[in-house]
Amino acid sequence: MNRAGKGSQLLQQPDVITASFEEVSSNTKPLIRQMQKIPKRLKKLIEKIPHQEVNEEEASLLDMLWLLLASVIFVPIFQKIPGGSPVLGYLAAGILIGPYGLSIIRHVHGTKAIAEFGVVFLLFNIGLELSVERLSSMKKYVF
Repeated sequence: MNRAGKGSQLLQQPDVITASFEEVSSNTKPLIRQMQKIPKRLKKLIEKIPHQEVNEEEASLLDMLWLLLASVIFVPIFQKIPGGSPVLGYLAAGILIGPYGLSIIRHVHGTKAIAEFGVVFLLFNIGLELSVERLSSMKKYVF
């Protein structure tokens, strides 16, 4: 018997479909529960990583490394999503490693220097793309 014939026979037997659906849903419930526990387990695992007391400069350097690592992971993922933006990837990385996520970066005030450098680089990049002619045409709005 061909596949179409087998499929039509299964559709005529609603008990088989209902039983199969119940079996699949009962098998996936424990998996979903386990997946919901992953962030808690990951947070506990990160807390178990031994660490020494470090001074402010070393802490901010480690925070920068964590920030770069999270950005390298999340930005490409969010760019592959249709309509996705790198900004969403950076936001997701910040939420994940920040104090309200996995608490990898605990001293948010230490990352203020990183934010200031980011603004400086953004303004520098805008300056590279801005021509003198365009700036002079917007003179009455800018100055």
